Amino acid sequence: MGSFSVWNANVTINHPWNGSINLGGQNILNTQYPYDDTAGYDNGINGTLYSLQGPSWYVGFDQKI
Repeated sequence: MGSFSVWNANVTINHPWNGSINLGGQNILNTQYPYDDTAGYDNGINGTLYSLQGPSWYVGFDQKI
């Protein structure tokens, strides 16, 4: 099994009213995970090690009071 890279990104914007907004994604380039036909996993991908859902995106807000 060869090596592979997964790209994640996160941006945090701090605001003057003591709050912040987080924007980001995981596996943003939709990297295909290593194929492993020896263990009998679904579609040859080990779901205990790798996410099977592909890219995921998130938004978060934090306000300090």
